[in-house]
Amino acid sequence: MPGMAGAEFTSEIRRLEGSTGLRLPVIGMTSHTNTVRKECQDSGMDAVLPKDCAIDDLFDVHESLIFARSVITSLL
Repeated sequence: MPGMAGAEFTSEIRRLEGSTGLRLPVIGMTSHTNTVRKECQDSGMDAVLPKDCAIDDLFDVHESLIFARSVITSLL
């Protein structure tokens, strides 16, 4: 992303969400080292995957986020 790294962008999303009670799921994809992955997680990303991940891994992450969101929504 030109001008802003994914971790920085995610931090901004989380800041803007503030106390709204809303949370946009964010999945990061990177080809960088564990240091960058940790930075992504620390920024508030829900998951971080390597760019060369298997499609099943991506589906698993999506499924877990959708399930978690549906459980929370049903509790409201």
